[in-house]
Amino acid sequence: MLFSELAPKQFSAKFNVNGQKVKVKTVGYIENAERKPVPSENGDPIIDFVFSAPGGQGMQSFLFRKGEVLDYPGFSAGFEAGQETAIKFFRENGQLYMTSDSILEETTMANQETTSFEPGDTIPTKNMFLYGLNGFRFLIRNFLPNAKFSAVKSQNQTGENAAIVEISDGINRQTVPVFGMNNTQGDTVSVPLGNGELKLAFGAKPIFLSFSIFLKNFQLERYPGSQSPSSFASDVVLIDESVGKRDDLRIYMNNTLTYKGYKFFQSSYDTDEKGTILSVNHDMWGTWITYIGYALLILGFILSLANKHSYFQFSARKLKRISVKTILLVFALGALPILNSAQSSSAAGIPKIEATTVDAFSRLWVQGADGRIEPISTLASEIVRKVSRKSSLYGKSSDEVVLSMMTHPEIWRTLPFVRVSEKELANELGISGNTIAVDQLFDMQGNH
Repeated sequence: MLFSELAPKQFSAKFNVNGQKVKVKTVGYIENAERKPVPSENGDPIIDFVFSAPGGQGMQSFLFRKGEVLDYPGFSAGFEAGQETAIKFFRENGQLYMTSDSILEETTMANQETTSFEPGDTIPTKNMFLYGLNGFRFLIRNFLPNAKFSAVKSQNQTGENAAIVEISDGINRQTVPVFGMNNTQGDTVSVPLGNGELKLAFGAKPIFLSFSIFLKNFQLERYPGSQSPSSFASDVVLIDESVGKRDDLRIYMNNTLTYKGYKFFQSSYDTDEKGTILSVNHDMWGTWITYIGYALLILGFILSLANKHSYFQFSARKLKRISVKTILLVFALGALPILNSAQSSSAAGIPKIEATTVDAFSRLWVQGADGRIEPISTLASEIVRKVSRKSSLYGKSSDEVVLSMMTHPEIWRTLPFVRVSEKELANELGISGNTIAVDQLFDMQGNH
């Protein structure tokens, strides 16, 4: 099921939970969602926590639920987690307390007064007070004894989305956000119902295979002189213990690994360029339906050509009735632009370049602006079309134009071929047409 903010109502289902009929449907979807705790009678205790590391890049937020641990290099904190951490949060009579394994400093924001606590001291937490521990700074922005997470749109790329789900048992109706994203197994959200609870999760569903793939080596090649990847491949070992299979295989762009109906495609790679990312497809019916569709399409083309009542046959019969004089007239009219182009090329004083030289030039390989290696004929075509909005100039192909510009620049700088599309700009440049010569763009001192 693929969700989007434009089409969020993609899911609807009915369940039977302990004899109770429950209807679940999505009513909204938020991309780049952010978790926001809000008070709720049926919620859990949540600590809105902010910390910064020594020399770090600003403050970082973390939302603690009971049993959760923040594990950061050089710093750790847990909320009734049952494991050893530098900072331990716990509750007594509705009040939030903490203990530290090192000397802890508490600073008030108002007058910057600082109080020191010894390791193991029980410290009642205070909202918006700044605490210091071994160079780390943190504060409790808020403590909510009973709260639930709500989803709001974030201005940043959070990498997490939220499906807004409406749950109805025929009497009561409630809406809850379920956080998750594609390709990642989602956290489970428990929703209390009258006779039990309903568990929801949004994300990827784990599928366990009867075989495994081991990555031996990942190889990445780049275009010469560029950081753009030209190709990447994975050397893997296909292992199936049930049949004693252990094959060395290679997966790359146009070479997929197919085994037991699964197809593994080379998709991407890890940022450290040591791990590979494979996309997986397992859709036998979809594949065959696609192939059958292509076969029917090709068959339709063939029957259309063979059918005597088709438009193709009608056009063929019509062409046969055209007289030879008409064909000669068409060829004559078509040759006029070619003759005019040849004459304009000659009139412009552009020396002719031998066809063998142009052909050899067009076969040269160069590196394009995007880092790809391409024939110079491709680059020449892009240059001519970009500058003149035409595929040829003065009866010469793009290859001839570029080669001629390189050998006779003094001629081309005087020829009007630079396209000026805006009338206001043409008037400012003092030209009556829609093209201008390079020389006209500079004064005698070379200033433009």
